[in-house]
Amino acid sequence: MALSPLWYTCCLDQFKNAGNEFGSAVLPLGADGQIHGRIDADTPRIWKGTKHSQEAFQALSYPIGPKGNQTLVVGSDEVPAAYSGLPANPNYQRSYIDGLLKRYPFTTTETWDIFKADLAYPDSPSAEQWQPNWNEAWAREETFFDLLQNTPPDELDFDAEWQKMVDDLNVIYNK
Repeated sequence: MALSPLWYTCCLDQFKNAGNEFGSAVLPLGADGQIHGRIDADTPRIWKGTKHSQEAFQALSYPIGPKGNQTLVVGSDEVPAAYSGLPANPNYQRSYIDGLLKRYPFTTTETWDIFKADLAYPDSPSAEQWQPNWNEAWAREETFFDLLQNTPPDELDFDAEWQKMVDDLNVIYNK
């Protein structure tokens, strides 16, 4: 079992080709008793100072934009599924899911519809939101993860170390 964003479908072919199958399920309620929908959204941007803004826009629009009279849909036969994300535009979601059903014939529509239903329960704050003092916070989190990986369980006071990290992050975020 794994908790994974939908875009990870880009990497499941090797798993499938080894003879494995998978499905999806809703996340259980969080420890706080609330529903949480782990949403990992990619929001491409174009730097306002770029010398090639039209070309950048064309490249970023390709997976969802028109090409002549044909609409390109991520995950369909017209566009490689390298992007792998559920289109934000509901008009493209059915074709996207149909592409996944074709790619993974052992799955069902319900396998993929779970991800659409999760959109009603975004985390707040989101994993995609701005994080204050990001580099310092990241370094503190890495220190914590290194401690977890390199300390024998019988020598680790997890609750104390977790609280220390939370306290340190609160200081970092509030600078």
